Amino acid sequence: MLNKIIMNKKLSIIVALIVVAATGLAVYYYITAFRANSASGTVVEVCALNTTGHGVKIDTGFVLKCSDPINEQAVRNSIAVTPAINYTLKHQSGNQYILKFDKKLKSDSIVSFKQIDTVKPYSWAFQTENVFRVTQTLPADKSKMVPVNTGIEISLSYLDVADIQNSFKIEPAVAGKYEKHGKTWVFVPDGLQPNTLYKVTVDKGMKSSGDEILGEDYTFSFRTNDTLPKDNYLYISGEAAETFAPDVTPIIEVRASEHYNEADLRVRVLKFSDAGSYLNALKARHDYINDQLGYQNNYFASLEGVEQIGDFTTRIKRENPQQTWSPAFIVLPDKLPEGHYLIDVAADNTAGDSKGHVQKFVQIHPYAVYAMSVDGSELVWVNDTGNSSPVAGVQADINGISSTTAADGTARIDTPELDTDSFNSLTVTGAGLPFVAELSLAKPDDSRRVDEQYYTYIYTDRQKYQPIDTVSIWGIVLPKDGKSNPLREAELQLNVGAYDKTPQRTMVSLDDSGAFSGKIAISGLASGHYNLKLVADNITYCSTNVVVGQYVKPSYIIEASTDKPAYFTWEPINLTGRASFFDGTPAGNMPFDIYNGGGVDKNLRVDSNENGKFQSSLKFKDTKSSWLPESLYYSINTAGAEDAKSSTSGSVLVFPRDTMVQTTLQDNPEGFSIKVNTNRIDISSVKSGDNIYTDNYEHIKGAGVDIPVTVKIFEVTWNKIQEGTYYDYINKVTIPRYRYEKSEKQVDNRSGITQNGSLLFDRLSYSNTSEHYYYALVECTDARGSNISERVDFYGNMYPSQSGIKYYQFSHQESKRFSSGDTVNIKLLENSQPALNQGRLLYAVVQNSLGDYKTSEGISFNYNFNRADIPNIAIIGAYFDGKNVFPVARDFLAYDPGEMQLTVAAVPNQDSFTPGSEVHLDITVTDRNQKPAAGAAVCVSVVDEAAFAVADQNADPLGEIYSRYFYPQVTTYASYVQHDFSGSSVPEGGGEGGSEYIRKNFLDNAAFLTATTGKQGQASLTFKLPDNLTAWRITTLAAVNGVYAGNSRVDIKTTQPFFADLLINKVFIKGDNLAAAVRGFGTALNSSDGVGFNAVLRYPDGTKKDFAGTGKAQGYVNMGFGTGPEGDYTLTVTAKSAAGTDSIEKSFRVVGSAQEIPVIKTFSLADGIDINALRSPVTLVFFDQSRSLYNECLQSLASGYGVRADIRASRAVAQKLLKELYGKALPNYFYGTQNEELQPGSLQDYTGGVKLFDYG
Repeated sequence: MLNKIIMNKKLSIIVALIVVAATGLAVYYYITAFRANSASGTVVEVCALNTTGHGVKIDTGFVLKCSDPINEQAVRNSIAVTPAINYTLKHQSGNQYILKFDKKLKSDSIVSFKQIDTVKPYSWAFQTENVFRVTQTLPADKSKMVPVNTGIEISLSYLDVADIQNSFKIEPAVAGKYEKHGKTWVFVPDGLQPNTLYKVTVDKGMKSSGDEILGEDYTFSFRTNDTLPKDNYLYISGEAAETFAPDVTPIIEVRASEHYNEADLRVRVLKFSDAGSYLNALKARHDYINDQLGYQNNYFASLEGVEQIGDFTTRIKRENPQQTWSPAFIVLPDKLPEGHYLIDVAADNTAGDSKGHVQKFVQIHPYAVYAMSVDGSELVWVNDTGNSSPVAGVQADINGISSTTAADGTARIDTPELDTDSFNSLTVTGAGLPFVAELSLAKPDDSRRVDEQYYTYIYTDRQKYQPIDTVSIWGIVLPKDGKSNPLREAELQLNVGAYDKTPQRTMVSLDDSGAFSGKIAISGLASGHYNLKLVADNITYCSTNVVVGQYVKPSYIIEASTDKPAYFTWEPINLTGRASFFDGTPAGNMPFDIYNGGGVDKNLRVDSNENGKFQSSLKFKDTKSSWLPESLYYSINTAGAEDAKSSTSGSVLVFPRDTMVQTTLQDNPEGFSIKVNTNRIDISSVKSGDNIYTDNYEHIKGAGVDIPVTVKIFEVTWNKIQEGTYYDYINKVTIPRYRYEKSEKQVDNRSGITQNGSLLFDRLSYSNTSEHYYYALVECTDARGSNISERVDFYGNMYPSQSGIKYYQFSHQESKRFSSGDTVNIKLLENSQPALNQGRLLYAVVQNSLGDYKTSEGISFNYNFNRADIPNIAIIGAYFDGKNVFPVARDFLAYDPGEMQLTVAAVPNQDSFTPGSEVHLDITVTDRNQKPAAGAAVCVSVVDEAAFAVADQNADPLGEIYSRYFYPQVTTYASYVQHDFSGSSVPEGGGEGGSEYIRKNFLDNAAFLTATTGKQGQASLTFKLPDNLTAWRITTLAAVNGVYAGNSRVDIKTTQPFFADLLINKVFIKGDNLAAAVRGFGTALNSSDGVGFNAVLRYPDGTKKDFAGTGKAQGYVNMGFGTGPEGDYTLTVTAKSAAGTDSIEKSFRVVGSAQEIPVIKTFSLADGIDINALRSPVTLVFFDQSRSLYNECLQSLASGYGVRADIRASRAVAQKLLKELYGKALPNYFYGTQNEELQPGSLQDYTGGVKLFDYG
């Protein structure tokens, strides 16, 4: 399908680009007519009758011109019209018809016409006029944490709006100036106030130059950042409301700066008249936070109408007063009677510039209540802390929807119509005082209904297609329950672009087995990725992606290997290879280029012998002083004239030294110490496939060796000098401009000789300060006299901690998937160990919605995995120990489809054929018991292996049918809140909540190990996972005798029920505000939970700066530390919530590169080259002049600076393309460029669309 433009070919591309870039509109409405060269009896030209400067009118008619005179029905049969709106045709004259839709078109939409049943179908697309409206704003409506130096942008649908000033209003009023950038008007305030709610109104009377009016006021609101005092803070830690049993003395957990240790706090205890008044106060707080965009620590409930029953003075209690990052507590003097209270705490005599004031809502009640919410259903569990028994026969009510608890204390309440963003509350009413609590409800999820009801699979015969090709499709759609009526007819749709809304389509029928097949011709498609889906009644049942692009199949297979997997640099590295055609015939006497990396970076020319074999020697250039192994990369390409290049690549480990030097930095009371271990390197144990990486050197560690070692201590000082400021319009901030001066000097020199391969250098009393930081160089030589130098950076003190926090999770000990009918024993773990104390468990089965649920005595239970649980379930629930109720993190049980495995045997009538011969294929399908599988749907696809060499494919229908796992969105509530009185900011070990361990080792590759199975076919391996919170795929492959092979895949997760997600740049420019954002996530974290954050920034000189803040679950808390000198920084953030604690550490660098930037210039060789470089090396890239614009665009985009979503996306794509172009990392002249590697969906906002900024 082609969209044609009547212009010169070269100009057409340029003009199209200019129009799209300048107006943001598709060019289709501008070109209203084109005569297609098509067969007789079809539409060949389409024109819109009524157009404006903004598109075609929504009530326009269209003129259809035909190749020959044809009747009305023939016209209808010759063209497809989208959208599917009824229309009338009226013969005008000769070959022309007028098409008129029965109703108006939608504004700002596409109407398209496409020829049917032509060899090369043409299409025409028209964009309807847009209504005059506000399309987007910055900041977004209801956004928080907006920087006070933001600009206020209003983007309009029309370009020709002369003036917005008289229609713009901001409250509270702020002076400023106006700027216009295309369709966007910008109000640049003189200065916004912190923590202020601003309301912006664009008046309904605003006009465009064509006198269109806006029609109605457009308003949006935002709240600016709160300016938190850095050294004077007091705020609630955790939720604003908490429940205590009647026999427990209430406490209030807070975060407090150091000077509050000695401050007197006035505590007033106020009692609400009833539960309704208590809930009303909580609702008022909710409305302040959500409707007025307020910050939770800034809300204070009115004391009017609340009875004061107590007034006393106290001080906070903290295990270690100097550890301000640890929790502090305000303890009430005595227990409170059952009721609902407000505890008001004010610091009247604190030093500093702010007055500490916090409030806590407290409920005293004997019920222990747990609630979970998933997909519009809630499960409530009520126990009595007095008699340790479930509470039966009481009414549980959520916003007026109620249910009565059963004998086990459970009640299910379905609330599909409730607004999950509004204030929702739980009320449990029995004989005594009502129990009440604010609830966060999970949003209903309709996105997985098809996966709940159907098994689906779709397969295409290839992954990549030529622009003139046909896609063959086969698949299955079958109801899971085996009873529902199967789908009988559906439409295959190949979506061909964002502007052309007319997919290529074909109808297909489904047989009794749910199988379908069809073909779609893709003639005329541009290169790119396209989505293919099966649709019926506007429901997509299954989909996949295909790639379209020009390619030439390679002719040869190249295999290459070295005679050893690891070498020393002075050893010859022998590379041997073999080239053959795809049928196995040797590719003899052919030239090949071998690229020798490893610092040599040159091509070697070799020729294969008559058997297709060749060999060469690789070399490695040692340019460093480290002993650590490096990878020598090589690639092999055909060097002769070929339709398509054939290639292969690989790498081999190279050790530049024969001695390893390992250093350990320790922090002792007397100062730092550096332990040095020296050993010979033994590479004889390195087997094929070994992956040598940090902390995995034991199997190459030889005998200890005693050699002289020197430790040199260096002091580094940075000096920062500001040289003005500049305004960054793109990122909307004013940025100071600095230059940096660095000085470095050696301040100490120690030496010694290792004994038995070990030596300790202690009492290194060098502490990093705000002016200086220190590092050490450990130096020695190997047996060949080559220098070895390892750098050790000093860091600040680390404080160990202990914690009594308990984290519970369900766990099945068998790390496997399950068949229908299997019994699974699920245990309760406490801090990753089997729980010891008996109690009562509640567990619920959840897929995309709430399933069965039960209670069980004890700390384990058996679950029978059944067909309704396919493909997986989550077991979620709670644990009641007789006194308190704890949320229990989920356990996943996945289905093993092995029992559904079919054996498919396809036997041809002979092994070899001549061209044009007929092939007879015998296919046998049996089940796992070798019994015939009657009624099986079979698909046979025969594709050239060379096509898979271009784009490989691995079909796995069984795996894909059962791999659409459910990861339910569940929110939970537990009336009991744990408190850590140990003074620790991080819990003690294990469990899903984290430990004293700080996560800082982030790797892409966790492990790569080999083993040999024993006589029983068994082997065991141990490896250590990095600190990434992620899912790791374990792929296991086995082969014996080179004939028998198999593979498996299982997914494991490195996860916690609560964790911190820290966002921070890797590089800052000197003078930038060292800012970061952090938020809390986790399966045990309710969306309404509060999260407290404490951060420590370690400067290059060793000084530290603290930050404390609080936010809601999944919400950003922005941290700003001001400017800092050049050097390496470490930011450690500890997050704490009712769900647990987590610590994370990331490093970044501040550089002084404002006056030094990479320069990219393009020269014509005919004009000569004149280069004046400030620094070396200078990289020269030679390319065809016809690709110059492409290269320049990529280079410009790849080095672009900024944090806007569009800049980051373009930078990531450009860098990816450049890496592919150069076949390796970015060229050297991109040093200092922000490396951008975006994960799929990382810029996506969870509500849909993409935010320009985090606050956009």
